[in-house]
Amino acid sequence: MLDKKTFCCTLALLFAVQAGRAQGSGWASANIPDSLCDKEHNSVVRCYDVDFVQTGANEGVGTYHRVVTVLNAKGDDAVMWSNYEGRGRSIASFRGRIYDASGNSLEKIKRSDLAQSAYTGDFASDIKSYYYAPPTALSYPYTVEYEWQVKVSDGLRSYPVFSPMDEERQSVQECRYTLTLPSDMTISERQMNQSVVREVANVGKQTRYQWTVSARRGIILEDYAPDAIFQYPSIRVNPPSFTMQGTVGQLDSWKSLGRWMYELGEGRDVLPQSEIDKVKSLTAGLSDKREIIAALYKYHGEKTRYVSIQLGIGGYQPIAAQEVCKTGFGDCKALSNYMKALLKAAGIESNLVSISTQYKDLLADFPNFNQLDHVILCVPDVADTLWIDGTATSFLPFGYVSPTLAGHECVLETADGGELVRVSDYAPDVNVEAVTTELFFNDDFTLRDAIYRIHAGGRLYAKYLSLSKAEAKEQSDYVSRKIGMNGCRLSALKFADVVADGQHRMDVECRFTASYGKVSGSRSFVPVFNSGGVTVPKFKEGRTMPIVQRTSACYVDTVIVHLPDGLEVESLPKWMSHDGASDTIANDFGSISTSSLMADGNLLTVVARFTRNACELPIGRKDDVVSLLKSANGIYNDKIVLRKKK
Repeated sequence: MLDKKTFCCTLALLFAVQAGRAQGSGWASANIPDSLCDKEHNSVVRCYDVDFVQTGANEGVGTYHRVVTVLNAKGDDAVMWSNYEGRGRSIASFRGRIYDASGNSLEKIKRSDLAQSAYTGDFASDIKSYYYAPPTALSYPYTVEYEWQVKVSDGLRSYPVFSPMDEERQSVQECRYTLTLPSDMTISERQMNQSVVREVANVGKQTRYQWTVSARRGIILEDYAPDAIFQYPSIRVNPPSFTMQGTVGQLDSWKSLGRWMYELGEGRDVLPQSEIDKVKSLTAGLSDKREIIAALYKYHGEKTRYVSIQLGIGGYQPIAAQEVCKTGFGDCKALSNYMKALLKAAGIESNLVSISTQYKDLLADFPNFNQLDHVILCVPDVADTLWIDGTATSFLPFGYVSPTLAGHECVLETADGGELVRVSDYAPDVNVEAVTTELFFNDDFTLRDAIYRIHAGGRLYAKYLSLSKAEAKEQSDYVSRKIGMNGCRLSALKFADVVADGQHRMDVECRFTASYGKVSGSRSFVPVFNSGGVTVPKFKEGRTMPIVQRTSACYVDTVIVHLPDGLEVESLPKWMSHDGASDTIANDFGSISTSSLMADGNLLTVVARFTRNACELPIGRKDDVVSLLKSANGIYNDKIVLRKKK
């Protein structure tokens, strides 16, 4: 490890270099290359240096220097600063400065200027969050410089993630990442989306790794693009092993990391005898395994509530099941572990699972903590493996997987180590939102009656389940907006939670009155559909990223028009076949199919079925994607012309 004298000299030299750089109007906006501050950009990272020195087996010091120039009002958020302290982590020093466009100092920022966050989502936590937001009355462009130091003294799970660009439309001028580590230590690294010069040098008994990142233009997050984590530049470095409050883990594979997580929870799924007796009582007479799990799921939902607890290693280790049994609350780990204990008491084995609610895919060759933010439960020996979120048993029906988890890769924790598996997803024919609008016209083009129905399943079910539990006004406002007609007023709005063929579906139905179509003399121009159309993306010229659509879904719109004897159809869109035959446009991205049928001259039924396929296509297929979406958009925005009979 670094001796004290070498460590102090290193820090002194670093601060001297940084102080010298800030003198002499070095941060004048005129010094930014034109290519980094044009109209496409809102802010520029002038400098971002991270220097982390490991000073012991479980400790180290990180020194940070970040300078950002804000070009316009949309870039103001880029200069907010935030950090935190917790067990084994402290902010050793902090200072900053604000500069005008010419690089003249306007204001010093002291540690006493930092605000401590008054809000936390955690019931119990040893984390204290601090932040600073510069004054709003500053002339553009302006620059904010921060220098701070963080000491870690109780466990190095990983080294700082180096991500110089953390905002859209933010360019980078100069940045550098330095790690000084014991020379006998090996590291694993993952560089993403950047051109890097990597240098390695031996300094006494230490090895210094340094990555210098070239200047680059900002990222513009486009439609149908990969997740931001796969676009923003970053460097991630792991030690071969880590320690945390007396535990030792390996980061050489997901298997090793999963084993450490499994061992943290080992023996914590034990229930008191009174609770075991309760389980036996609840499941008495039930022989089907799925019925037993459903009964315990219901009991779990009635008894527990979610409370986030992030104390010490408790951020990773579940609270013992007997404690949750006594108090009735816990965080995701605790509640999923308690469900595991209930199942164990009924003779059913299950495994805790670490997962991300943000990222569908984990970095297969780079195990890390940053992609894991949730813990659920897997019951693998039931037909169609069950996935249970212990935090959702009180509001999600048994067997339903939340859209934030469905299809996500995760780490199954077993005694043999972690295993990368994927949560089951919903098939395209289940992810369906079917909307039917039935319109009864009067002779003067007004509506005598109108009925609106929604059937939503798969991922789309969750949205309407939440809506079904909302206040009546929120329900009415949402459905009125979805109907999309002027002066829409609802009556008899009702929700029905349906299970069909083992799948959950929400049915919504109401009647409404509205002003529909545009009347001109003896004619009315009536939209075929009122869903608002399909968005057609404008892909940036020169884009190389693939076209990514993460999930499949199907939207079926049906409009039934009842015409009185005094009205008739004057014209229909060209795509309507009028005889019930279907017309389809399709490619790998999706499809749009339509059909229409006129019966007895006064009953018109029109159906459009728009399907999106989960896919990843090369950007060379963009014309196919745009063509399909333009066709769909045209169909959804077409009109029928009605007229009064002569």
